[in-house]
Amino acid sequence: MLALGAVLALALALRWWAAAGNGFPTVDGTQYLRQSWQLCFAGRLPYSTFPPGWPLLAAIPLRFMAADDPLAMLRAAHIANVALGSLMCALAFVMLRRRLGFAWALGGATVMALLPQLVVAAKSDLSEPAFGCALLGAWLLLERRRELPAGLLLGYA
Repeated sequence: MLALGAVLALALALRWWAAAGNGFPTVDGTQYLRQSWQLCFAGRLPYSTFPPGWPLLAAIPLRFMAADDPLAMLRAAHIANVALGSLMCALAFVMLRRRLGFAWALGGATVMALLPQLVVAAKSDLSEPAFGCALLGAWLLLERRRELPAGLLLGYA
């Protein structure tokens, strides 16, 4: 388990390093993050063509930041994505360990920790890590014959 902890720490550090260098939101991300800000500081979730799932997740760290900080929304998205991007590695480990054993599962989690596209997704302000976690989580729930929570999680994704 120490090896898994090292892989997860590596995933977290790599994603945090990448996110720290990203100072600009994406076009779509500004809409998502505006929804998060309004949820936290105006008490409402405005209608948008973007689904509210990601803004609700990004609102969790945003709630602990100052409302007048212009970079708070982007930092909140980075915190959420770094955490979710690292969680994806842990979920992949759990999924693979049941089928392939500890060593192969650790290898798969390590690949996910180092995969460049997953690092790039975790430094973004968009919802890819949340979507990946939802898919892996739903898969694990379906393996345990938990259809209703899996369906709810897939619907959220």
